[in-house]
Amino acid sequence: MSSRIRPTIMAIRHLAPGAARVRTHISPRGHGYAAVFDQGGVRLSLRLADRAAIGHWVTRAFPGIDWTEPHTLDLAAERVFRSAAPDEPIASAHTHAGER
Repeated sequence: MSSRIRPTIMAIRHLAPGAARVRTHISPRGHGYAAVFDQGGVRLSLRLADRAAIGHWVTRAFPGIDWTEPHTLDLAAERVFRSAAPDEPIASAHTHAGER
């Protein structure tokens, strides 16, 4: 794990056990919230405050990214990539795009 993002990933895993991916963006009003998904692409149920904290951690861990566009952090790969809209599910072997 890169030492730059190690604390962020460890904190996410502590706050959201089972988390595999985090999708986040910053709204035009400057608010960042995260949607956290397990390995199967199922969204984890987290409190709003926890989703806000995770969104903040992720955007601060990767300052060079344009967070006004949705991005997803893959915790295992330690990689961020552009993604679909923040409320759309992550497609996986267990879900189909468009399902929640």
